[in-house]
Amino acid sequence: MNKELLDLLKIGYFIHFRSEGGFFGNSIEREQRKNFSPEDAKYTHVGVSLGGQHMIEVAPPHTKAIDIEKKHTGRWIRVTRFKGPQYAIKRYKVAIWSATLNNLKYDWLGIIKFRLKFLFHRKRKFF
Repeated sequence: MNKELLDLLKIGYFIHFRSEGGFFGNSIEREQRKNFSPEDAKYTHVGVSLGGQHMIEVAPPHTKAIDIEKKHTGRWIRVTRFKGPQYAIKRYKVAIWSATLNNLKYDWLGIIKFRLKFLFHRKRKFF
């Protein structure tokens, strides 16, 4: 990545990576096409920027801090952030929160629930 692009990656911004295909990438993209545009559905992986070339990503077997230049060289990315005047301050909290999740185990049960919704779906009425 060039220096200008790394300067865009501010702490607390979200970095979306376009799918490279494969079984999991294609499965996620197919699922996302139900609610997103075809172009948006192609971005199947996301991480939280720690500023510059570092980010926190969730990938089996656990959440980890990575160097984007080493792990995701040559991939299409999209950088997003929340709109609003308060996010310039609160984006640091987003990054700190994601950093506290570093080295936690991957949520395999969440993946199973995602694929087998009919087993875990419950309607709840709170009022």
